[in-house]
Amino acid sequence: MRVKILLAIGILSISAVFIAFLGTTTAQEHNTSTIDKAFFKTETEHCTITASSSPKWNMLRIDMTHKVVKRNCALTKEETVQIFSAIFETHKDAHKQIDDKTTYESFMIGRVENYGWMQHFLTETARKDGLWSKEMAKTSVKTNPYVEHVLSSHPVIGVFNSAGEKYGYSFNAISCEKVFISNEGFPTDAFCWAVLTPK
Repeated sequence: MRVKILLAIGILSISAVFIAFLGTTTAQEHNTSTIDKAFFKTETEHCTITASSSPKWNMLRIDMTHKVVKRNCALTKEETVQIFSAIFETHKDAHKQIDDKTTYESFMIGRVENYGWMQHFLTETARKDGLWSKEMAKTSVKTNPYVEHVLSSHPVIGVFNSAGEKYGYSFNAISCEKVFISNEGFPTDAFCWAVLTPK
């Protein structure tokens, strides 16, 4: 009787392990369709730049790794167009994901400080704008919409459109959060996405 009980316990244990293995395998297979998939990589003087797709969030994204700590990528307008054109050429169909059914909604462009020309435009616009004030800088309820409005204007969003239009990419707005205000009281950085125009 003791042998039969031990044998039954052993069989149940093996079955439990096998079921757990199947569950893990299924979860891993499911996750492969939602993880970020890198499709582009390049180097600049100050940064390593990688572009990837994020099916889970319906977006494309660019990540910039600084080669020197506390030194941003400092991309010029010309470098921005060149790099994004190369990204768009690599991933030509802006509105199709892996399953060819779900469309991308945005392109995460990251921190403004990595684009020297964009940071300069944002700060100088606020500096000269009578609508901007240090009181406004005290709450994200006002700073986020202001920064989005400035960066969605043609001098900024037009740069990304000039890089993408040849490959079917069209952007209609810049969405931002985590706006950083300098000691002088002006916006100098934010974390942003370029919103794709729906087809």
